[in-house]
Amino acid sequence: MRYARRVDENQKVIVDALREAGAVVEIIYEPVDLRVWADATKQKFMFVEIKNLATAYGRKGPNDKQLNDMAGHPWVMVTNTQGALGALKVLRA
Repeated sequence: MRYARRVDENQKVIVDALREAGAVVEIIYEPVDLRVWADATKQKFMFVEIKNLATAYGRKGPNDKQLNDMAGHPWVMVTNTQGALGALKVLRA
């Protein structure tokens, strides 16, 4: 990679909340930030894009490349722990 990856300021707190809730979280960076499994059995998973609404880049939402790369895959965009935990709840349903 040519430049250092920019990590959203809210990523650590979201990852910590998901793990505390029993999810298995892998930071993958591309095409989105995370791969999250519902639990240690790794039977259900989703991809997670984290956005920081405090930045102009974060307020733009997913870019065209992300939308194309994630087409047909289970994924969600979150901005806070409540959104991430809500998505985890849906994944477990």
